[in-house]
Amino acid sequence: MGNILIDVYDKNNNLIKAGIEEVLYNELLKLNFSFSEIEALKAAAVLKRSALSGYIKNSRYYLKNKEAILIDDLNYEKNNALLKKAIDETAGIIALYKDTPVDFYYTECCGGGTANSEDVLGVKINYLRKILCRFCSEKYSEKIIDIEEIAKKTNKIQSYKGEIGNLIGDVNRDETGRITSVNVLGKILSGEEFAKLFELKSSKAYFLVKSILIKTIGKGTGLGMCLEGAENMAKEGKSFKDIINYYYTGTELSKLNEDEISSSLSGRKIVIDPGHGGEDKGNEINGIFEKDVNLIIAENLKGMLEKIRADIVLTRDCDKEVSLIERVKIINSERPDFYISIHQNSFVMPGVNGVEIYCYLNDGEAYKLGEIICSNIGKDLDTVKRGVRFADFYLLRESKVSGVLIECMYMSGDKDKLKYKDKNYLTIADSIYKSICSFYNVEP
Repeated sequence: MGNILIDVYDKNNNLIKAGIEEVLYNELLKLNFSFSEIEALKAAAVLKRSALSGYIKNSRYYLKNKEAILIDDLNYEKNNALLKKAIDETAGIIALYKDTPVDFYYTECCGGGTANSEDVLGVKINYLRKILCRFCSEKYSEKIIDIEEIAKKTNKIQSYKGEIGNLIGDVNRDETGRITSVNVLGKILSGEEFAKLFELKSSKAYFLVKSILIKTIGKGTGLGMCLEGAENMAKEGKSFKDIINYYYTGTELSKLNEDEISSSLSGRKIVIDPGHGGEDKGNEINGIFEKDVNLIIAENLKGMLEKIRADIVLTRDCDKEVSLIERVKIINSERPDFYISIHQNSFVMPGVNGVEIYCYLNDGEAYKLGEIICSNIGKDLDTVKRGVRFADFYLLRESKVSGVLIECMYMSGDKDKLKYKDKNYLTIADSIYKSICSFYNVEP
């Protein structure tokens, strides 16, 4: 599974690519679980890998606009033989609930029962259902908390009480407020007996609780896999599959398809939009029309992407005029993963050259792809990288999916205009192709 890559931030906040199994190893190292049983560790590996699968761009599990995780230290050499074995023996296996990867929730010790997600997170997650766990202990801890601390944290004012719950109750007083009789933990005392027993100066007494002893059973939120329970299940001969099925209701296991994810764009749909066409010639230089250049690039790009099994739709495949409204209609009806609109730029000043990318405001996925395309075209054509910009163009605004509008070069540019040749159209197509592969972490 080393070829399945995801984007992560390194300790210097640089976005880098790393193998999902390598990231999994480091993430589990940070959690520092004290498992001695490999089946329990396997269960943790599968569940954590399931959570990480949302970062695999070239899979149906990808969660768009999910911020890359921070890896402080990608150090696979740090040796934990049992953890490496658990990861190797479950390579690529993830847990799904209704074809969606589960997230990894765990609690150190559930104390005999896990929790429903809505009681902890406020939302119902169907695979996080309460179960009565017979595999962990009901070990408890105690903590004395000062009542003044409770009052401060709850913004409540303390006041003296006439009685204190089950400790001191059934308090009877005379008209002056003196205690005539009182129930102390089930024993009835007169006021004088109460004062003498506790060495009070008077039987005219009131009560203020100063501290409380709280007993807690178990440790953690109670959500997901109970670590102690998983360890004990493994000791009884249960497999990692048994452990996951026990704590994660209604889930099933599946395996990531490494070949499909790392070497093809199977399942990805991309709409390629060659700008202009027909009577709308676009920009022109020395008898070369923008509409024709755009179509040549689009057709070459289509062929490249189809070789790695991407589903490609062209908004036009010949020299015909297609309105902006119709282009948007095609994009929205196809619902692609991305659309790529190809154009050539022009400006009154011939000294302006370079590649520019446009995307719609807050389209983070398009912005990331645009940065890669801009870098590759700029490098491969030796032209200026003018960057990625947000724009309110009709196509960008009205299309309901992520997309970029590429101004490949300036037909008016004193340097760019010399590059309008067939070999460079192929170079542009290849640059965009490599960029799409890079975005999806696929080998071009």
